[in-house]
Amino acid sequence: MLTPLIHCYSPHDCPISFVVIKTILGVNLITYATRRQAGMEERRAADAVNDFGRDPIGEGGDKRVYTISACLVFFAEISVDIQQESEEICR
Repeated sequence: MLTPLIHCYSPHDCPISFVVIKTILGVNLITYATRRQAGMEERRAADAVNDFGRDPIGEGGDKRVYTISACLVFFAEISVDIQQESEEICR
């Protein structure tokens, strides 16, 4: 037989224990977010020091041209599909 993790001896004990658990979880989440924010600011500062105007690793001019052309092709296909659907609706 499984025993509950939180023992409620009266109907009024359960809401209080849930509020306490929720508060503990919230405080832990805020602490984690604060540490993560501090780490992110340190990484941004390090990136600013190491920024020499170079492209990120794996992204050069060829990659940008490919990405832009792929996006243009995608939007051109979507616009053709929309135009065909609108013509079918108008008929």
